[in-house]
Amino acid sequence: MSGTIRFKRVLQLQVDQFLDMMDSAVLRVHKNDGTIVNIDLENQWQDTVNDNTGYGENALNSITVGSGVDNSAFGAEAGTATTTGTDNTLMGDTAGDAITTGTQNTAVGANAASAATTVSDVTAFGYNALALSTGAGNAAFGSGALDANTTGVRNNAIGQNALGLNTVG
Repeated sequence: MSGTIRFKRVLQLQVDQFLDMMDSAVLRVHKNDGTIVNIDLENQWQDTVNDNTGYGENALNSITVGSGVDNSAFGAEAGTATTTGTDNTLMGDTAGDAITTGTQNTAVGANAASAATTVSDVTAFGYNALALSTGAGNAAFGSGALDANTTGVRNNAIGQNALGLNTVG
């Protein structure tokens, strides 16, 4: 078999000796230098129309082509509820998993900003940082920072468990 396959308008490969199709949804590419690159087709996608990129099981799986703009999610369930949100960067297991229409949010770490839904300008770095928060404009840096915050807005916390008991302030 020979010819050309276009994958998501991003990757173009010669089919003949460089490409093996495996039994699963993984594309195996043999490079000229002898290395092999596996591309997991089942758990990654890229929307080249609006520049959305998801990698990980169910990452950004609620976005359809043409909705949401400039979102990136890496990790299982990262950004899984995002529909029309824009400019969100989410990295880690369930990071920003409840964000639907929120904009300009950054969540790095497992469960970071995992309750944020429609909020904007949230920055969460660390395990469970801003895990329960639905307030906008919060910034939390450190494991458990502002993790109990629910509706408080414009809070800044730096350090492990910083402002961990703050809920609405």
